[in-house]
Amino acid sequence: MRLPGKIAIVTGAASGFGAAIAERFAAEGAVITLTKAMAVELAPEHIRVNALCPVAGETPMLAAFMGGDTPEKRAQFVASVPMGRLAVPEDIANAALYLASDEGAFITGVDFRIDGGRAI
Repeated sequence: MRLPGKIAIVTGAASGFGAAIAERFAAEGAVITLTKAMAVELAPEHIRVNALCPVAGETPMLAAFMGGDTPEKRAQFVASVPMGRLAVPEDIANAALYLASDEGAFITGVDFRIDGGRAI
């Protein structure tokens, strides 16, 4: 018997470093499909599984994601985010905390986008 719990799988921009775009999208799609399959399989044991899907943000990985961190590249990327800013680590942490909290008790199998509306 397994104890009730939560599983968070992190996917998103970080998974594609060095990969061709088709490979990156295939990998991210596989992670999201795995999340859904695990959610269905583990739900009867009250284990919730969700994928966190963050946009690139204010981390040391930003330069690699953008192909260099210049004011011009940063402005171009920020312009593609409807909320008008990059994600910060606290945004991703807060999403994970919400999904792990009692308030997120009935959420499982979702790809939780933390992207300021960029994927809309």
